[in-house]
Amino acid sequence: MDFAMRAGAQVHLREGDGLALTWDCGRSWRHVWKTHGSDAQSFYGESEYAEERWPHFVSNDHDPHAWWAILRIGSEARRRLEWAPIVVPSEAEGLDGRWGMEQLSLIIGRLTMDGVPLPMDMRTIFPEHHELNQFCSRGPHGRR
Repeated sequence: MDFAMRAGAQVHLREGDGLALTWDCGRSWRHVWKTHGSDAQSFYGESEYAEERWPHFVSNDHDPHAWWAILRIGSEARRRLEWAPIVVPSEAEGLDGRWGMEQLSLIIGRLTMDGVPLPMDMRTIFPEHHELNQFCSRGPHGRR
Protein backbone atom coordinates (compact mmCIF):
# COMPACT_ATOMS: atom_id res chain seq x y z
CA MET A 1 0.00 0.00 0.00
CA ASP A 2 2.94 2.34 0.59
CA PHE A 3 3.88 2.15 -3.09
CA ALA A 4 0.29 2.93 -4.13
CA MET A 5 0.16 5.88 -1.73
CA ARG A 6 3.47 7.22 -3.08
CA ALA A 7 1.83 7.03 -6.51
CA GLY A 8 -1.02 9.23 -5.27
CA ALA A 9 -3.61 6.66 -4.20
CA GLN A 10 -6.09 7.63 -1.53
CA VAL A 11 -6.49 4.65 0.81
CA HIS A 12 -9.65 4.20 2.87
CA LEU A 13 -10.56 1.65 5.52
CA ARG A 14 -13.72 -0.06 4.42
CA GLU A 15 -16.31 -1.69 6.63
CA GLY A 16 -13.65 -2.76 9.13
CA ASP A 17 -12.46 -5.66 6.98
CA GLY A 18 -10.30 -4.20 4.26
CA LEU A 19 -9.03 -1.31 2.20
CA ALA A 20 -10.30 0.61 -0.79
CA LEU A 21 -7.89 2.56 -3.01
CA THR A 22 -8.66 5.26 -5.56
CA TRP A 23 -6.49 7.54 -7.68
CA ASP A 24 -9.31 9.60 -9.14
CA CYS A 25 -11.36 10.81 -6.15
CA GLY A 26 -13.63 7.79 -6.14
CA ARG A 27 -14.43 7.20 -9.80
CA SER A 28 -12.66 3.83 -9.82
CA TRP A 29 -11.72 1.70 -6.82
CA ARG A 30 -9.46 -1.26 -6.05
CA HIS A 31 -10.67 -3.28 -3.03
CA VAL A 32 -8.78 -5.72 -0.82
CA TRP A 33 -10.72 -7.39 2.01
CA LYS A 34 -11.13 -10.59 3.96
CA THR A 35 -13.52 -12.51 6.11
CA HIS A 36 -12.63 -13.93 9.51
CA GLY A 37 -13.19 -17.23 11.27
CA SER A 38 -12.40 -20.82 10.50
CA ASP A 39 -13.23 -20.44 6.77
CA ALA A 40 -11.53 -17.06 6.30
CA GLN A 41 -11.15 -15.90 2.70
CA SER A 42 -9.30 -13.04 1.02
CA PHE A 43 -10.85 -11.00 -1.80
CA TYR A 44 -9.75 -8.56 -4.49
CA GLY A 45 -12.25 -6.56 -6.53
CA GLU A 46 -12.71 -3.41 -8.55
CA SER A 47 -15.66 -1.04 -8.80
CA GLU A 48 -16.65 2.40 -10.04
CA TYR A 49 -18.21 5.28 -8.17
CA ALA A 50 -20.38 4.07 -5.29
CA GLU A 51 -21.00 0.59 -6.70
CA GLU A 52 -21.00 -2.30 -4.30
CA ARG A 53 -17.68 -4.11 -4.32
CA TRP A 54 -17.73 -7.53 -5.99
CA PRO A 55 -14.89 -10.00 -5.76
CA HIS A 56 -12.91 -10.60 -8.92
CA PHE A 57 -10.53 -12.92 -7.05
CA VAL A 58 -11.26 -15.13 -4.02
CA SER A 59 -8.86 -17.36 -2.12
CA ASN A 60 -8.53 -18.98 1.28
CA ASP A 61 -4.74 -18.81 0.85
CA HIS A 62 -3.14 -15.41 1.37
CA ASP A 63 -0.26 -15.89 -1.11
CA PRO A 64 -2.25 -16.14 -4.37
CA HIS A 65 -4.46 -13.29 -3.20
CA ALA A 66 -1.41 -11.12 -2.48
CA TRP A 67 0.11 -11.91 -5.91
CA TRP A 68 -3.03 -10.78 -7.73
CA ALA A 69 -3.58 -7.66 -5.61
CA ILE A 70 0.05 -6.60 -6.06
CA LEU A 71 -0.15 -7.17 -9.81
CA ARG A 72 -3.35 -5.13 -10.22
CA ILE A 73 -2.64 -2.32 -7.74
CA GLY A 74 1.05 -2.13 -8.67
CA SER A 75 0.20 -1.83 -12.35
CA GLU A 76 -2.05 1.17 -11.68
CA ALA A 77 0.55 2.76 -9.38
CA ARG A 78 3.23 2.43 -12.07
CA ARG A 79 0.88 4.03 -14.60
CA ARG A 80 0.17 6.94 -12.25
CA LEU A 81 3.90 7.47 -11.68
CA GLU A 82 4.38 7.45 -15.47
CA TRP A 83 6.78 4.52 -15.20
CA ALA A 84 7.09 1.98 -17.97
CA PRO A 85 4.51 -0.77 -17.55
CA ILE A 86 5.48 -4.29 -16.64
CA VAL A 87 4.04 -6.22 -19.53
CA VAL A 88 2.04 -9.17 -18.27
CA PRO A 89 1.11 -11.53 -21.09
CA SER A 90 -2.56 -12.45 -21.25
CA GLU A 91 -2.22 -15.31 -23.72
CA ALA A 92 -1.74 -18.96 -22.76
CA GLU A 93 1.17 -19.43 -25.18
CA GLY A 94 4.43 -20.08 -23.38
CA LEU A 95 2.95 -20.89 -19.98
CA ASP A 96 4.54 -23.70 -18.00
CA GLY A 97 2.73 -26.86 -19.10
CA ARG A 98 1.93 -27.80 -15.51
CA TRP A 99 -0.68 -25.00 -15.34
CA GLY A 100 -4.26 -25.86 -16.12
CA MET A 101 -7.44 -23.78 -16.33
CA GLU A 102 -10.81 -24.99 -15.04
CA GLN A 103 -14.04 -23.26 -15.99
CA LEU A 104 -16.37 -23.22 -12.96
CA SER A 105 -19.13 -21.08 -14.50
CA LEU A 106 -19.63 -18.76 -17.45
CA ILE A 107 -17.32 -16.09 -15.93
CA ILE A 108 -15.48 -17.90 -13.11
CA GLY A 109 -12.40 -20.07 -13.38
CA ARG A 110 -9.51 -21.37 -11.35
CA LEU A 111 -6.01 -22.62 -11.90
CA THR A 112 -4.55 -26.05 -11.37
CA MET A 113 -0.90 -26.99 -10.99
CA ASP A 114 -0.07 -30.54 -12.06
CA GLY A 115 -3.82 -31.27 -12.02
CA VAL A 116 -4.35 -30.07 -8.44
CA PRO A 117 -6.71 -27.06 -8.06
CA LEU A 118 -5.24 -23.96 -6.43
CA PRO A 119 -7.33 -22.52 -3.59
CA MET A 120 -8.72 -19.64 -5.65
CA ASP A 121 -11.52 -18.54 -7.97
CA MET A 122 -11.23 -15.68 -10.45
CA ARG A 123 -13.58 -13.76 -12.72
CA THR A 124 -12.48 -14.35 -16.29
CA ILE A 125 -14.09 -15.05 -19.66
CA PHE A 126 -13.62 -18.42 -21.32
CA PRO A 127 -12.27 -19.69 -23.61
CA GLU A 128 -9.50 -17.04 -23.55
CA HIS A 129 -9.30 -16.64 -19.72
CA HIS A 130 -6.83 -13.73 -19.96
CA GLU A 131 -6.84 -13.02 -16.21
CA LEU A 132 -5.91 -16.61 -15.34
CA ASN A 133 -3.12 -16.45 -17.92
CA GLN A 134 -1.84 -13.22 -16.38
CA PHE A 135 -1.92 -14.68 -12.89
CA CYS A 136 0.04 -17.81 -13.75
CA SER A 137 2.54 -15.94 -15.90
CA ARG A 138 3.67 -14.19 -12.69
CA GLY A 139 3.12 -17.06 -10.26
CA PRO A 140 5.85 -19.32 -8.89
CA HIS A 141 6.16 -21.42 -12.07
CA GLY A 142 5.31 -18.73 -14.64
CA ARG A 143 6.40 -19.02 -18.23
CA ARG A 144 8.79 -21.49 -19.81
